[in-house]
Amino acid sequence: METVIYEGIPNYAKEVRQKVFVDEQGFHNEFDDIDETATHIVMFDEDKIPIATCRIFWDIVMNTYILLKLRTCISAYAP
Repeated sequence: METVIYEGIPNYAKEVRQKVFVDEQGFHNEFDDIDETATHIVMFDEDKIPIATCRIFWDIVMNTYILLKLRTCISAYAP
């Protein structure tokens, strides 16, 4: 497994979130303005397929870092 950190939302994170929240759970408006400025972490399996993601950002109001949108979709990419 490999974990990669990105500034701004990479397509890999979009793929995981689209699959889990939009396609599987029917959410709308999964993506927002925070995605463009947050740090995103994407985990890849041994075949370089994205299987999990989360985002981290500084919240001015709460004066702390927030970790949100933790998503996994290991079964979503299984054959």
